[in-house]
Amino acid sequence: VFDDTIVDVPHPNPLFADMGVKVSQTVRSDKLSHFADHMRQFAPFSQQAIGAMFILNQKRCGLFYDMRAGKSHSSLLAYQIAKAQGKVDHLIIVCPKTILDVVWEPICNQQHVDAYAMVNGAAEDEIAMDQGYDAFLISFSSLWRRFGILERHLDLSRCFIILDETSK
Repeated sequence: VFDDTIVDVPHPNPLFADMGVKVSQTVRSDKLSHFADHMRQFAPFSQQAIGAMFILNQKRCGLFYDMRAGKSHSSLLAYQIAKAQGKVDHLIIVCPKTILDVVWEPICNQQHVDAYAMVNGAAEDEIAMDQGYDAFLISFSSLWRRFGILERHLDLSRCFIILDETSK
């Protein structure tokens, strides 16, 4: 049994704590401690932290800095902070099929985000929506076939959506 607790603490990562980021909300203590443990293990580079903070302060935005500078990690970090603050419920990542399993699945695994790649048939994807996944990975080419499934199972207004690069 986990107690619901109201917390107002500095962010567990010193880089964000120095920026004044706080985790303040009613959370289950198990989720907060897991997030704090994770942030102590993953220290983002400065450009990743700056990117994440920029994302969190926008309704919609794009990150257009150099390849391999950490845009994906910045986006995922922003999602994790927003989720810990109770601002979003799920993550939807839409990207080219060519990077879905070689880029996003490993990043999600590394960052302890439980993700499901919507690459199976509609029936399997429909079942997966109720299995407790945090994130759903979808290719641009199959988004039109999966959109109805997402609408039926998720409150899209409470989803953090990442649209990744469309170039190959």
